Amino acid sequence: MYGEAAKIMYRPHSLASHKIRQQFCLLPLAATEADENDDGIDILQDLIKKTWYMWSISALFNFTWNNERILKLYGKRLREEIASMLPHHDVAYEAKFTVTENNTTQLNETNPPAIKVFDFLIIFMFNKLILILSSCIYTGILTSWGPLIADLENEKSTNLPLLLCRGNKTAIRAVNKTLNIMFDCTIIPLTATEEDLQWLVPGILHSSKDNSSKGQVKLEYKIPNTSITDSINVTCDVTALRDLWKAICDNADYENGSEVLLEEVKKFHEILFGQALVGAGIQLGLLKLFRITFPTFKVMDNRINVKTTDVLHKILLYFNEKSVQILYTNFDSVTNSSANSLTEKLS
Repeated sequence: MYGEAAKIMYRPHSLASHKIRQQFCLLPLAATEADENDDGIDILQDLIKKTWYMWSISALFNFTWNNERILKLYGKRLREEIASMLPHHDVAYEAKFTVTENNTTQLNETNPPAIKVFDFLIIFMFNKLILILSSCIYTGILTSWGPLIADLENEKSTNLPLLLCRGNKTAIRAVNKTLNIMFDCTIIPLTATEEDLQWLVPGILHSSKDNSSKGQVKLEYKIPNTSITDSINVTCDVTALRDLWKAICDNADYENGSEVLLEEVKKFHEILFGQALVGAGIQLGLLKLFRITFPTFKVMDNRINVKTTDVLHKILLYFNEKSVQILYTNFDSVTNSSANSLTEKLS
């Protein structure tokens, strides 16, 4: 019944033709199992319960990360560039780079992918009448959150595909421009498309360590090419969605949390579409999913806000892989929505 409903509901949203994602590999968050005090967990703890903007960043040329003196020079250069782009009377800027190396994910014991995190902190200080006020206007983190890009390694460049940042938009634009100048890199918004959101829903439910989580999941849809203020919200219970996904996916894959497959994701959303049509008369296939809200996270456009380290780890894995496909590999492999996308193959 749901298969026929999906055919009735479907209408193409895009005329593009790209290859689509076939699976989402869920590497284990090894550090959580080994040592709760590991620095890798500290990184995730620093990221949760805050709103971050996601950016895809290409290889950084002539970027040296293992020399403290050079990192200080980078901070000096960044401070000077920001001061020239954002001039204000009686305002002084400070900027610094810090580095953390961790193995928070691993393919196996012999091949742990390295995680390098570069933290950019920019503070401006206002000095007047001996009163000093300080405020952080930008924090950014550059990382490679997943397997090393072995075939793309170059001795003159560093691959850190994912940039997370927070702060005011003027500062974000200024820092992105400065990084582009300093390291000859391309930086573009890493936007969560409808297809990405459709993958993330079962991806987060898949073998989740947060099984005690209760509450509602809100999926927000809109008519294509209309304002998000005219949206249709579909609310589901987390436990019901988890049970549905567990019934659909392979038991072995669910228990070991290894991967989420395209055919299973298609079937999951096909059932949701069918239930919406039969139960409420809503044809979700004609609409576009633009935001998802779980009790533990929210994703829309290139903004994320996550409350637990387990969920954040999965989201970083997903968008790190997407960033690699966008800026590091052939564009035919990009997993953006297409005419043969997940939504369009629900039937």
